[in-house]
Amino acid sequence: MKIKNVIGLDIGARDIKLVNLALKGKSVELLKFEIIEMPKTSSQYEIIDLLKTAFRRNQLKLNIPICLAISAEESFFKIISVKSKASKKLVEVVKNELKKNVVFSLEDCIWDYFLLRHKPKEMIKEVLSVAAKKEAVLDKIQLIEKFNGFAHLINLDVLAAYNCLKFNTELASGKLYALVDISSVKTQVFIFNLKGNFWLRTLPFGGDKFTDAIAKNLSLSFKEAQEHKKNMLLQENTDAKPDDALMPLMKEISTELDKTFNYYYFQARESAIKEAQRKIDEILLCGGGSLCTGLDKFLSDTLNIPTSYIYPLNKIQIRNKKILAKRNMLNTQSPELATAIGLALEGLNFADIKINLVKQTRESIFKKIKLSYIFNFLIVVCIGVLVFLGTQRSALTKQSKELKSKLNELNIVSQKYMPEITSLKEIYEETNSKINDTNTVVNNRNLIRRILHKTSEVIAEDVWITNFIINLNYQEDTGELTLSGKSMDYAGINKLISGLRDTGYFKEIKPVSSKVKIDGVTKEEIVNFIIKLEVGKK
Repeated sequence: MKIKNVIGLDIGARDIKLVNLALKGKSVELLKFEIIEMPKTSSQYEIIDLLKTAFRRNQLKLNIPICLAISAEESFFKIISVKSKASKKLVEVVKNELKKNVVFSLEDCIWDYFLLRHKPKEMIKEVLSVAAKKEAVLDKIQLIEKFNGFAHLINLDVLAAYNCLKFNTELASGKLYALVDISSVKTQVFIFNLKGNFWLRTLPFGGDKFTDAIAKNLSLSFKEAQEHKKNMLLQENTDAKPDDALMPLMKEISTELDKTFNYYYFQARESAIKEAQRKIDEILLCGGGSLCTGLDKFLSDTLNIPTSYIYPLNKIQIRNKKILAKRNMLNTQSPELATAIGLALEGLNFADIKINLVKQTRESIFKKIKLSYIFNFLIVVCIGVLVFLGTQRSALTKQSKELKSKLNELNIVSQKYMPEITSLKEIYEETNSKINDTNTVVNNRNLIRRILHKTSEVIAEDVWITNFIINLNYQEDTGELTLSGKSMDYAGINKLISGLRDTGYFKEIKPVSSKVKIDGVTKEEIVNFIIKLEVGKK
């Protein structure tokens, strides 16, 4: 049955974006929307109360499917190339690939995948795999269930924003885009092209910094500064310049984006994505934190890349008179609804990338139900067997006496020879164990010594290795090495990777992830990174 009415719910750090979309014929219509402000620190129960009130205020029924998002920070996604012959075992292939690449245990994750494209001539299928922390997914489902709502699907926030962009915007196939989603406390940079290449980085910079600067400069409260920022956007003068107090922050985000783009160019050259381009053609802004007067023009001028806001309602019909009366405000604030609208569009089956992390939780529940039926069936069968055995008691008693006599004979023989057999077995096992231990120690020490020697030669002074995990195959003198650490900047990481490659001792080097954080003591920027290396000479 096709769903014709859904709710997209984007629960952020400062507010909740609620969007109600419906399918009217072949078009999508916006029925209701609301941006619900939350206290700075909100418990789950306070969020539930806010949602209950919003549903009543907008006369929304609790049986309407609700589509939610979790932060991409709490997840992992990767494009996997799979041979077409393995299509019947695609689930197993994706699962095994995730086990190799996900930093946290896959047992603690809920995951899903989406087939991006099929290349029959090359016998390859390309799949986007997504794994999210189980706790993050279940928290969202439980939150909806606590006010008797129905959680229909859960996707990553950045993929929902991407789906919204693809539905409402005509994009050129030959261009490389950067979707920059600025929320209250973070910025997600999603680089993509229409060939199915995706890359994501999260920056520790959000719109709250702009609000704090306005509040400090004009001696306003945080809430008053938010209202002032919105009023500036609603002004008719499109050439309005940003406040002088915001210029340092705009320079900061411009610098962070420039670093991110440069790091992408480096990874594009080093990765197997041959189609990846070297230059971002256009920046597309969304998210509530991006709504700062003059930010788009400033980024265009400083980065020399055309920058604009996305309009999430470009192809969505609006007939509601109350919404039409707020059209000016909606046009201005609509970029912060991108994630909620993208979620609702996916619920109506209008999505370019379909990921549903709710699906696996339902499948696991269904499996438990099936297991309970099987368990009950086995109990009935066991009872039947016991009844049958009772009726055959006399025959079994006769047979057991004969077996007992033969067992006694075997017992006499075993008592005679078993001590010698046991002694010989113990000697064999002890000798074999010592030989294996000796071989393992020799191979272990030699291989680990060579790996540590090669690695230590290329570590720069501004790079720290904090975790060293190695999984070795001593028989083949190969294995996999995972390095986790910190660096003062991306240059240090790049130098480390280049140095490791130059040793000629590692067959493959893959930067798995990196994240910029601010050190709590020194307040300096630190880059956390994870690198996987395949041990063995080329």
